[in-house]
Amino acid sequence: MRFKAQTSTFDIVIRQNFEVLLSGIAFAHKDTDDSPQKQTYDRFRALPDGELETAIRNFLPAFLAQISLEIDGRRASPILTGITVETNPNLKQARWTQVRLRAQAASPPRTLKWRYGATYGPNILRLKEETSGAIKTYWLAEGTESEPIRLADIAAPGLWGQVVNFLWVGYVHILPLGYDHILFIMGVYFLARRLGQVVTLVTTFTVAHSVTLYLGVKALVVLPALYVESAIALSIAIVGFEILRNTEARALALKVATVFLFGLFHGLGFAGVLMESGFAGGQILVPLVAFNIGVELGQLTVIGAMFALVVYGLRSREDLLRRLRLGMAGALMIAGIGLFVFRVI
Repeated sequence: MRFKAQTSTFDIVIRQNFEVLLSGIAFAHKDTDDSPQKQTYDRFRALPDGELETAIRNFLPAFLAQISLEIDGRRASPILTGITVETNPNLKQARWTQVRLRAQAASPPRTLKWRYGATYGPNILRLKEETSGAIKTYWLAEGTESEPIRLADIAAPGLWGQVVNFLWVGYVHILPLGYDHILFIMGVYFLARRLGQVVTLVTTFTVAHSVTLYLGVKALVVLPALYVESAIALSIAIVGFEILRNTEARALALKVATVFLFGLFHGLGFAGVLMESGFAGGQILVPLVAFNIGVELGQLTVIGAMFALVVYGLRSREDLLRRLRLGMAGALMIAGIGLFVFRVI
């Protein structure tokens, strides 16, 4: 939901899989195939985008009746300003629709309360103040009304507030959320044979993802999320394969080239996370640097843990270290291929 502190207009964007709602599938069903309404869902899922939009327009009165928006204690009635069905030809994946609404207050607003329909499941409310670019996010359980939100409290943080915020966002995206990045970094560690190679490969990965992080945030390089996420999954499998056939004589340059290539895709994945986090007034330097440092700290935590395990835990057990290396290679290949298939299909 977007607003300006000194105006009385709220622009609301609801992103939802409307085929689920049109079919009457309860949110408790994690998989639509498990629902009694599966055939109805499949019928809506197969509709062309235009026909689905018509069905959504017909459904909107019932949909909006379960949404409550109060501005300064008064019920607001949002009006429809547009519907965009996000084209997705893969019938095995969810198709998302954006419904855009606008609400007006009688005067510059002070407080806001929001409730999403109980039958629609939990929802994330993200409020963005347009002038400063400040964003606050709230998670609401199904049918739960938010506490009165003081709109004056949604303001862009100062310099140090931004640094701390984006450091944390970057770190958390690696640990614990970035399981695919963690797997890749673990693979990079085992791809090296000596500490010097570890430093070289990790530095290569850092340079590569920093380049595309910047290019992605500046929208100079934009790829569909499906391509980026699939390439990241593939990178895990390929690094696992490289570990299996790695020898002392294998050229370091080839390892560097492999890590650099896939590091570029990881950087685009980081860029998507940073863009979703928002930053004040369109200024990207502080968020970009702080986020990247947070990512590096997360990577160093993983590398440090691997170093402690291998150097201190198994330094005198070459047999166990070899088994661990081979086991890690196999696990990375299986995980990478599994993720790739899941993301593509």
